[in-house]
Amino acid sequence: MKKLLIILIILLLPGCYNYKELKDLSIVYSFSIDKKENEYILYVNTIKPGEEKNKIITNTGKGKTIMASARNINNSLDLNLLNSNLEYVLISKEIIKNDLNEVIDYLSRDTRLPFNFLIVTTDDNIDTINNYLTKTSLENLLKISSNKNGYTYLLDFKTLLHNYLSKEKETVYPTVNIEKDKITIGNLIYFNNKEEIKLSKEEALSFNIISNNIKNNLITIKCGNKYFSLEALKSKSKIKNNNLKTYIETKLVSYECDYDLNNINTIKLLENLASKEIKDNLYYTINNMKKDYIATKIKNIETNIKITKEGTLRGDLL
Repeated sequence: MKKLLIILIILLLPGCYNYKELKDLSIVYSFSIDKKENEYILYVNTIKPGEEKNKIITNTGKGKTIMASARNINNSLDLNLLNSNLEYVLISKEIIKNDLNEVIDYLSRDTRLPFNFLIVTTDDNIDTINNYLTKTSLENLLKISSNKNGYTYLLDFKTLLHNYLSKEKETVYPTVNIEKDKITIGNLIYFNNKEEIKLSKEEALSFNIISNNIKNNLITIKCGNKYFSLEALKSKSKIKNNNLKTYIETKLVSYECDYDLNNINTIKLLENLASKEIKDNLYYTINNMKKDYIATKIKNIETNIKITKEGTLRGDLL
């Protein structure tokens, strides 16, 4: 009786109707999207399970739409593409300026895609830069640069989609370029009526402060003719009634100034110098934004920089 019951349970259990063997799959970790002569070009970079680790296979499709380009790739392959591990999408600037709606429509319709993959653009030819890309080189380079210097920005698809649908503000894009046969991080950019606006390093840092994207970043401040550097441990920025309040907790990691660090007033002096310089940079960035970006609505800025001892919090968060 027990055996009969077990057999019946096994027969009644639902099968894995969507199951595919690993040997029939190709794992997609990045897309690159371009447009030439009124045709979309889709580059799909994949790794096949079981083969040499990090061996990249690039599949290319063309079509009047991105969906048609993808179908042309699928029709030419014997393998099923697994999109759930997608790491990033590289989009040409021309598409961002003229056909972003097509990209949004294609990426948002695919329910197999995660929404946390990164979005990036480039000054270089997509076909050329695509040959330099590996799984580790671009994703890790962006994250390392974002953590170290605060001049770049990790834009994920969820943020891009939110900005596009809400139309509250323009999206700021990270860029990558080829220099001396290597992938390098370029300026942050946004578009004002299709005009490309590049942010300087100071403007990029200010943008990241406003956007609460500062963490483990190095901030260098002038003290007379010399400099000191602070590492941001945590930060919080809040905009209310067109007023920006920014708090950044830091630790001192490099010091060349003439002020005596044994003097009890020196740390307070450095905090004031850092607060003033960051505040000035924030005002400069806001005044240079050429579109009604969220930052341009800010009228007053209050900065509060704290230098902690061994990362111990001094002062209250906002």
